[in-house]
Amino acid sequence: MFNRFMKKKIITISALFALVITIFIVAKGNMIEERYTFSANDFTEYNSYSRNDISGAYKRLIDGLPVNMVVVGDSIGFGTGASGSENAWPSLVSDYLTDTYGSEVRLTNISMGGCDSICGYTRVKSLSDEECYDLAVICYGENDREEDFGLYYETIIRALRQKYPNIDIICIQESSQREYTYKMQQIELIAEHYGYPVVDTIEPFCDDYDNLVKDGTHPNNDGYKIYADEIAKTIDKMVEEQTSGIYKETKGIEPFCEEALRFDDFLWISKDEFKRFGNAYSVNISGMSQLPYSDKILLLTDIYDFSGENSIVVFNNSTKVAERAISWPYEFKQRHIPILADGITVEDGSFRIVINNKDQADTFEGVGMVFGRLE
Repeated sequence: MFNRFMKKKIITISALFALVITIFIVAKGNMIEERYTFSANDFTEYNSYSRNDISGAYKRLIDGLPVNMVVVGDSIGFGTGASGSENAWPSLVSDYLTDTYGSEVRLTNISMGGCDSICGYTRVKSLSDEECYDLAVICYGENDREEDFGLYYETIIRALRQKYPNIDIICIQESSQREYTYKMQQIELIAEHYGYPVVDTIEPFCDDYDNLVKDGTHPNNDGYKIYADEIAKTIDKMVEEQTSGIYKETKGIEPFCEEALRFDDFLWISKDEFKRFGNAYSVNISGMSQLPYSDKILLLTDIYDFSGENSIVVFNNSTKVAERAISWPYEFKQRHIPILADGITVEDGSFRIVINNKDQADTFEGVGMVFGRLE
């Protein structure tokens, strides 16, 4: 009798303990699920940065105010080939503006070596909203394909204008092209369409090209000095026009290429929103069904490629929606923002990125979705 009573009591206590543990696990699971649920509705609004003293770089230079400058480019934008960052053109331009106008220049360089213009678009779209930029310098062309260069280059301009409505923009024709190729002509046309100046570094390199580059492509210190001088001349000219009252407002937001409208709508999901399981990243997405073109999405990711085989597979509710597999032939790793798929459907529910090796998984920064019109 006593044993039966004790057994019953022990069973009751065990059951109660199990129930408490179950509640704790469920509660914790719910917290994890809630923490790693991403609402598309919260991240697709146009968050244009504003501040009381915003007026564009040229006006701020005239007034001696601080200027926030962002460089968006490839390895030449980064300064590869210079003996140090202080001899790369972004730093030289920054120093020149401070010395000439007395303005503090806060320089941010989001350039990525080996990348094309779609990288620049993604980098701008995923910039933190904690900073406002007054001046942007765009430096692309060497790594881009002709077929989509104009479109992707334009999306950078539109992304900058959308995020920072008062920003001044300068476009560079890269010396590495050595002549006015189709891509360099596209820069001229797109910049003219939006009313932005173009810095030509091709002509100044013509007579002494081999002595101005380090490896046949990237400028050396002397070459980057030319970049800085040409950019400085352009800025001085724009400041002079602003001062004299003949400064012209940049043109409207109508696209040069109609398809560029599609890229106005962008969703960035940072790695911080994902839960990592080994070499896979998972997040629950909500709100996709309310987006106008959730069935026509261009999907890209920000990640490094390592020597050897690299693969990424994307699942949405257990259905494979995208895949990328490449063999990286170099000994060094390099950061890329490749397009994983175009025209896919992404539904509410689980979204999982499976990466084939730990090194590559460790470098995952997030995914972007272009969900505008696709006609």
